[in-house]
Amino acid sequence: MTEQPGTRRRATRRPGPVGVALAALVCAVPLAAQAEPEAHPLADSALLARADSLHAAGETERVLDELRAHLAARDSTGYALLWRAARAAAVHGATVPGPYPQNHYFEEGMRWGALAEAEAVRTRSGPSGRPLPPGSPPDVSGAYWGLTATGLRAQNAAPSYGAELADSVWGGGYALLDRAPADPRVHSLLGLLHLRVMTLPGTERRIGRILFGGRVLDGATWDDAERHLTRAVELAPADLGYLMDLARLHDARGRPTAARMLAQRVVAAPADSHADRQAIQRARDFLKRSGR
Repeated sequence: MTEQPGTRRRATRRPGPVGVALAALVCAVPLAAQAEPEAHPLADSALLARADSLHAAGETERVLDELRAHLAARDSTGYALLWRAARAAAVHGATVPGPYPQNHYFEEGMRWGALAEAEAVRTRSGPSGRPLPPGSPPDVSGAYWGLTATGLRAQNAAPSYGAELADSVWGGGYALLDRAPADPRVHSLLGLLHLRVMTLPGTERRIGRILFGGRVLDGATWDDAERHLTRAVELAPADLGYLMDLARLHDARGRPTAARMLAQRVVAAPADSHADRQAIQRARDFLKRSGR
């Protein structure tokens, strides 16, 4: 696959503070069900429905293989396929062992996400590829998954490159928030970024700020982490992954009762998808660690 401009291949090294901060997305990304409300009106509707079904079942490698084949053949290059390819690459990369295989998928997700975002802006498409009404902002699914892959790639980056990638997630995430203030995925992305920076040891944050600078280490706050993660739950209350992310925040802020209540709510929920089962396992592990 040809590498797109703006996606640089770098040597994999031990992650620095910013890379460690973004590593939390490895656990968080596959948990969001990311259900899309629109039907699939395109000629590729059967493929899109199959991709979403396989994604919900956790079969992300199969999704990626099928989407690659269609995209490579140039017979289907629409937005709906591109952003799903970015999603599959990011999510599957988070499941494979070892930084080098992970980086292959994360960088692929970055490329598909960039292509999807360009197509969304060009065609003003919705998630299913259907043109949006005049004046509507373009869908953010492609950009979101591209940023997610970027954040995941940062975990394996050398410190200076990790800081660069983290800044792109920070700036891109807040740009998406302007376009889609009611999208829970964007709030989750930003909330997790704030949370992981704030849970780094103070010494690591100070060293990272001195050596690499960047908006992330300077701008992260506990209040913004809580605001965004709370908003994600408000916007998608049935998403068990968002509930567990909020539980993590309460635990990190010294609120064990609130954290346990959220985890118990997750454990009691039905498991309707692979993502739900992952979130329920996270909740069980948390409750076990906390002695409940």
